[in-house]
Amino acid sequence: MTSTPLIVAVNIIASITALYMCFSPGPDIYRIHKQRATGHMPALPLVVQWAYNHIWMLYGYLTSAYFPLFATYAFGSALSVLFLAVYYVWANERRTYVFQLSLAAFLFNVCTTCYAFLGPSAQNEHQVAQIVGFVAIACGIVLYASPLATISHVVRTKNAITIPISMVVVGTISNSVWLIYGVLLSDPILITPCAINCSLCVIQLVLYVIYRPNRRRKPAISDATLSDSSDPEDCQREQECSFIEVDTPRYEDAPMREVMHV
Repeated sequence: MTSTPLIVAVNIIASITALYMCFSPGPDIYRIHKQRATGHMPALPLVVQWAYNHIWMLYGYLTSAYFPLFATYAFGSALSVLFLAVYYVWANERRTYVFQLSLAAFLFNVCTTCYAFLGPSAQNEHQVAQIVGFVAIACGIVLYASPLATISHVVRTKNAITIPISMVVVGTISNSVWLIYGVLLSDPILITPCAINCSLCVIQLVLYVIYRPNRRRKPAISDATLSDSSDPEDCQREQECSFIEVDTPRYEDAPMREVMHV
């Protein structure tokens, strides 16, 4: 299909959103660095994003799409390592878990890199690029589905604080643009994963709106009762009235002369 100005424009916008997606964990990582604690932010989306950026970087190299695809995701892969390093420093008691996830992602990246460079010796470059592309699509689905790992916690606590909202919002925009780009190219391989990823992001956005962390909750009846009687003088009067003086019964002997008289 011949590139039209519309397709070129959408491709540029999609590339910008992909770059912004690489930066999306930045605000949360900065907060973690300032507070010196990871808080409720899960580690899995960060680890999967590292693998996602790395595999798309390899795909850009294999398809000779050095700019913007290779350059964007090479920069994103370096950012992911930096974000994970900051997260690991302040993970405290979860460092072992974060290390295990990061090690798994590292081994995955090593294996895919070896296949990308050594695979053409047994297969042609087109087949290798196609397989790497399918792996990249699978990584994308895992990336956008990874925050759903805490869905039971969100529903149980009615608090969406564990959803990385920055990544979800940017992911929704990015996948929507790439979906439009795939429709313009009539490319089902591009349309299918983008539609799935966009749907996963929308589900998380809906959950965040319903259970957003800073929403105002209705006060309970006991809270309203306590607030009505919060005046110090009223509380003092209630405390004074709540004590009743009780005299202990005593036994007194009658005077001896009265007993003798009887």
